[in-house]
Amino acid sequence: MAISAEVPLVADRWTAFVRTLVFRGVDLTGADFRAQVRLYPNAPGGPLIDLQTVGSAAAQGLRLISVVQEDGRPVSRIGLRINESTMEAMPQQGEIGTDLELAWDLHVTPAGGLKQRRLFGPFIVRAGVTQ
Repeated sequence: MAISAEVPLVADRWTAFVRTLVFRGVDLTGADFRAQVRLYPNAPGGPLIDLQTVGSAAAQGLRLISVVQEDGRPVSRIGLRINESTMEAMPQQGEIGTDLELAWDLHVTPAGGLKQRRLFGPFIVRAGVTQ
């Protein structure tokens, strides 16, 4: 059984958002990934950001960076990238100059397995100055 972990993500509005997500004890070779950002959990309609499995570090989406053995256990590293243009297009809410709090989660479908929600939490877009 997969355990879902709450992982807050904090991104800057005027730059690309690039992070590495580490999964210890699981080999995600051949897995498909999907992450979405919405106004709030279970928000109806389309997501603000919809990330899927990609093959390049330069492409917006999710990709398997590596699977290595550490202390006899597999460790999978997943790259997450949201392009600068996507971050700049995030909605403005509340007072001008305030951070925007959204919600996100990540589903992983292992090769030959069932889709599982592995990560979730707030997705905060920090207000910025330099564009």
